[in-house]
Amino acid sequence: MAHTGIQSIGEEPGFDLAHFLACAGVGRRIVHCDPKGALFSQGDSADSIFYLQSGRLKVTVVSANGKEATITLLFAGDFIGEDSLTGTAERRSVTVTAITSSNAMKITRSEMIG
Repeated sequence: MAHTGIQSIGEEPGFDLAHFLACAGVGRRIVHCDPKGALFSQGDSADSIFYLQSGRLKVTVVSANGKEATITLLFAGDFIGEDSLTGTAERRSVTVTAITSSNAMKITRSEMIG
């Protein structure tokens, strides 16, 4: 059997990821986007990451000559804006728009890395 490196220690409950991603708290809030609403836009400050709880989103980029290209579609369970965690991206490089009514957990950079 392969060794995964993951071990349970004692009876203490560990970090509950599902609870963390479902509940607002310090540095986290739930945001709603109606269809065609922008979660964030290209050029906005890259200060947070989002976890899509429900709905569908479209990620697009606009080139210097004004042409828009769709990069990917996102579904519940996807993260958006991970580039903000590295600290190298000060501005968003893409626009994220709701295709359907969507809810996402907005998590500040300091909450994610703290």
